[in-house]
Amino acid sequence: MKHSTHIKGLAAAVLGIAAAALSAGISADAAESNGFQYTYNSTTNEATVTGYTGSSSTPSIPQYLDGYKVTAIGEYAFLYENVTSVTIPNTVKSIGKYAFYNSDLTSITLPASVTAVDPYAFAYCSSLATVKINGATVLDWCSFWNCASLTNVQASASSKTKPSQCAFVSCPSLSKVNGVTVVSHQTDSSGYEYPVLNSSAETAIRNHFSRSIDVKFVNDYCTDLCKYIVKTETSYDPDGPENQPGDWMTDAQKARQLHDWLVRHCEYENNNGSERTSDMENHVASAIFLSYAYNVRGAGIGEAVCDGYAKAYTML
Repeated sequence: MKHSTHIKGLAAAVLGIAAAALSAGISADAAESNGFQYTYNSTTNEATVTGYTGSSSTPSIPQYLDGYKVTAIGEYAFLYENVTSVTIPNTVKSIGKYAFYNSDLTSITLPASVTAVDPYAFAYCSSLATVKINGATVLDWCSFWNCASLTNVQASASSKTKPSQCAFVSCPSLSKVNGVTVVSHQTDSSGYEYPVLNSSAETAIRNHFSRSIDVKFVNDYCTDLCKYIVKTETSYDPDGPENQPGDWMTDAQKARQLHDWLVRHCEYENNNGSERTSDMENHVASAIFLSYAYNVRGAGIGEAVCDGYAKAYTML
């Protein structure tokens, strides 16, 4: 197997110490069956997969291990493993931190039974190309971080990223959502090209990508929209020849014009002092530009706090 036995051993030791520190009355015994290491609770009759020692690169986790229902994939379970796919049974409810970190997964399907994916569960899976989320799964911080080959995410309408968190980070190849290419381009009446987002992906984008950082389709849309805004707000001379760009604005006038565009299309989010100000969505430039794309609050109005404004203005 690809993983380092020393790393796995250290992870197991850390988990063992953590388990020992749990309050009295909570206990689990360890066992192994068909290459799957697991802990089990004889009271609930449930098992958690904690490791894999088998030789298959495409293992299928059974619904039961020695009579115990498999309800979770634990922390570090497939850490650094050279598995290209893992079939997850519909008895599994949660996937722990670092569960598949830096593994060789090329695809993964989360059954509808999975309700929670913990931080970094699929981080650094550099070969992971497709992700399918079938249920009301809640993703946590950096669940899919630095997945360089990820091109397509299929997400059910009921799945979400945990509030204030960012699940998809540094996915520079991700251009499709639910099987469709997200960004396309149209031309306005003056001949200027502008980007549009596929409406069929709107729910998934709202639920999972409104806080994303370094995701290809988000970067492409925001960058191309900024180019369009700059062209239409600062380059056209209304007094010049028809449809001809002009250079009548000074740099200061252009800066003011872009400032005014931003003010027209964004409102400061304070929500009467609630936790909304800490929502990461309000701290990234895409909060404004994606809201503009889907006309979220009417007239393409977005919401942001100070650094959200600053980042959007910097892009412009």
